[in-house]
Amino acid sequence: MGLRRRKMKLSSRLALVYTLLVTVFISAAMVIFYQYYSRQIFEEDEDNLVQLSDTVMTQVDNILDTLDQVTIDVMSGNIFSTVWEHWLTENRTYADTATLRERLVNAYKNRSNIRRVALYSLDGDYICTGAAQPESEDVKARAEYFINNYNMNQATSRVYLGETEDFWDNSRGVTVVSEIKPIKNSDTEITGFIEVQQNSFYIKDICEATINGSAVGVAVLMDDTGEYFYSNMDRDESYMAELS
Repeated sequence: MGLRRRKMKLSSRLALVYTLLVTVFISAAMVIFYQYYSRQIFEEDEDNLVQLSDTVMTQVDNILDTLDQVTIDVMSGNIFSTVWEHWLTENRTYADTATLRERLVNAYKNRSNIRRVALYSLDGDYICTGAAQPESEDVKARAEYFINNYNMNQATSRVYLGETEDFWDNSRGVTVVSEIKPIKNSDTEITGFIEVQQNSFYIKDICEATINGSAVGVAVLMDDTGEYFYSNMDRDESYMAELS
């Protein structure tokens, strides 16, 4: 009788040990599988983010290239320089203005994603496609702002402005992204600026990205200035402060 009890106790202990071992094994396996699949999911998400970043930046670069190409089309050739220099003088003619306006229109008329092109002098005189309402003093202050706050004296100087209210016509609350490029004379002195705008909803569409159905926060910063070009995240968040 005593032997049987001892065998029962031994069997119970063995069963308990077996149960504990199985539990430990299952728990360890669950941890291993969890870590493995977590790592796999992390790596997949990391790859997705890298691909998303590359895709977004390629499309943003296309936007910037389009803006830049418009400035090139307007300013290329000797005709622009000659007419522009004469337009800056007191002897400007209607023909000068008409020639410059025609170049602006021709540069963007076949580009449906361009909103506006403008030329303006350091004195605040301007030629602008579409509706425009700023006073000359406001345009002059805008030119001074770019000269005082950005390095405009390099050969390839230009400024890309992120999503801002349309300076030239703020009556409808439209936001735009812009390229501003200095116009220089033969002595490399800045005599004015050319500004090209695109409605901001184009870049907004590019940055409305998702991964596995979940929205992804996107922030596009300019390398040279560290300024935001576009962001669909709250800029007051701490991680946004770290980015800038």
